[in-house]
Amino acid sequence: SVTMRRWTSRLGTPVDTWVGSRIASRRQALGMSQTLLADRVGVSFQQIQKYETGVNRISASRLHQIALALGVDAGSFFPVGDPAAAAVTRDGGPVTPGQ
Repeated sequence: SVTMRRWTSRLGTPVDTWVGSRIASRRQALGMSQTLLADRVGVSFQQIQKYETGVNRISASRLHQIALALGVDAGSFFPVGDPAAAAVTRDGGPVTPGQ
C-alpha cells in the first residue's frame, strides 16, 4: 500500500547509520544538545535521535539544514570510497558478512 511504502522508505540503511553517527559526532564536538540542533532545523529532538541512530533516513534538504546548523558541508557526513566498506550496524559496529 502507499502508506506502507512511505513508512518503509523512511527506514535507514547502513549508510544512513554512518551519516547519522557522523552528525552525532559533529554535534557532540560542538557541545550542542540534540534539542538545540532540533530547534535549529525545525524538528523534534526525538527526530534528531532517529537520524543519528539511522532509524530514519534524512532527506537531502534536511541534511543540508543539519550541515548548516553544524557549520560543515553536507558531504562531510558521507564515507569516503566504498560505502559498503564503511557500513555500520544500528549499534555502531561494523557490518560483517551475513548481517
